[in-house]
Amino acid sequence: MIIGITGTHGSGKDTLAEYLASDYGFANFSTSDEIRYEATARGLSTARPILHVISTELRTNLGRGVLAHRALERAKQSGKPNCAITAIRNVAEIETLNNETDKFLMLAVDAPVDLRYERTHGRARPGDVISKKDFIAEEERELANPDPNGQRIMECVAMSDKTFLNQRKNIKSLLPKLLKPQTRTKTSYLSLLYLS
Repeated sequence: MIIGITGTHGSGKDTLAEYLASDYGFANFSTSDEIRYEATARGLSTARPILHVISTELRTNLGRGVLAHRALERAKQSGKPNCAITAIRNVAEIETLNNETDKFLMLAVDAPVDLRYERTHGRARPGDVISKKDFIAEEERELANPDPNGQRIMECVAMSDKTFLNQRKNIKSLLPKLLKPQTRTKTSYLSLLYLS
């Protein structure tokens, strides 16, 4: 099974993937890592603004599903039957995972903006340490980018099978509900379930 994970910046996507690994044996891969590998290969910084430019360039030149395809190839090479792919930020990435796998579940994570800002400020990845005002402005651009090759997170959330609000509760306690077996056709994206 492949689980795709999308969501707002700092919402807990990687934390969810870590629990899938520790409690369910999933291997974790990330489209963001694919962009970081590309930046490093080019000798560039891995700060968020540079990663945004590279991701848009890759989607423009190689197809909008390229990052998901690369992450999925790594997942297949791992030999693990169950893998999570985080940081899905373009609808074509969901379509790629859906079309190239037999068992696919798309999850979306969100959290209140104050909590997300606190989380990202605390982890201090390159490009994360900005003012709250800049954090909100940057997020607005990421949520509904007019460029079809850019980040379009709200569309990804709308296409997710299950969406939940990650407040200060332990994500781990939500996993059994999220992973409940369900019937799904290749095109049934809009069965949203909000858990708190």
